[in-house]
Amino acid sequence: MKDEDWFNEIEERYDSLEKYLSFMMNVEAIPLLKGHKPFEYLLEKGLLQEGMSVRTNNGRVDHHYEITKESKLEGVQAPVHGGPEGIHNPLEKLFSCNFWTIESTNTLRFLLRQKESS
Repeated sequence: MKDEDWFNEIEERYDSLEKYLSFMMNVEAIPLLKGHKPFEYLLEKGLLQEGMSVRTNNGRVDHHYEITKESKLEGVQAPVHGGPEGIHNPLEKLFSCNFWTIESTNTLRFLLRQKESS
């Protein structure tokens, strides 16, 4: 499935990406995201912020990144599953993986609740 099709299907099925994320977190499931569009959308909505982390997955290989002040991805250095060292363009990393997840779930949950109450 193309990244654009994935995003459109999520919006059609759940009415919005935010509702998809809330639903998945309420049932204690990890929300999977595909492509660059959700990343841009969540940044624009303030639901992804500097310091939050994401994990990309390509089958058996996954990498962890931290979101920088400039909305880039910085490889997290860890003994296992660290991201490639340096600052990376999200467009490249998120298009080249099967899916990605937001690892900062407590922060995301807080931001979603804050947005719902406003």
